[in-house]
Amino acid sequence: MYPDVMQDQRSPISQLIISLPIGLWLFSLGADLMYRSGRGPASWDDVAFFTMFAALVVALLTAVPGFIDELAGAIRRGARSGWIQLNLAIVALYAVNLCLRAYAPSALLPICMSITGLVLLVVSGWLGGELLHARDAGTVRLPLREVLEPTQTP
Repeated sequence: MYPDVMQDQRSPISQLIISLPIGLWLFSLGADLMYRSGRGPASWDDVAFFTMFAALVVALLTAVPGFIDELAGAIRRGARSGWIQLNLAIVALYAVNLCLRAYAPSALLPICMSITGLVLLVVSGWLGGELLHARDAGTVRLPLREVLEPTQTP
């Protein structure tokens, strides 16, 4: 059968999923700047809105692997609580940002919120890297014998 993907040591799936909302939020800010600077047509404002919406949806989907790790206890509680709260705050910030864009599309506040969100994403990325690489949180260490001679399941 298939190995447990969420508990696999250093599984790249989580890193691949997490990069999608980050890239979409960054592209959304770029589309905003293109539209606000007058170098792009009005469609860039729509592009910024819908890429932010897609990023929010994907970010909520990326919470599923994190929730599975949370239930499995793969990440230590003290080390992860601040990182999880920061990520939830970033998602909430972008949700409010999206609502502001829907009701006041020409306001400057949503762009400031996008910049703030990206700065918080940089901090969150550093904390996540610190948890994963320096503290080995979120990974399950297998005994060397199981790595060299994996057990076969029928």
